[in-house]
Amino acid sequence: MDSEGVRKKSPFGTEVKKWNQVKSIVPDKYGVLLSPFPQPTRLAKFRGLSVQFSGNREEVLEYIRTHITG
Repeated sequence: MDSEGVRKKSPFGTEVKKWNQVKSIVPDKYGVLLSPFPQPTRLAKFRGLSVQFSGNREEVLEYIRTHITG
């Protein structure tokens, strides 16, 4: 995560989501889904980007909220 967005490496390549593409977030016990949709939808898990927590849940959520709300 940086000031421009989120970059996630996986076995399938690198996924990138710019902050201006994130319209809502869906946190759960293990991580947060950065969704391109303003309302909940089943497509979010396919079009969004999932970020996993590593013991820093509140810090990650605060950082994301700060960047998607400007």
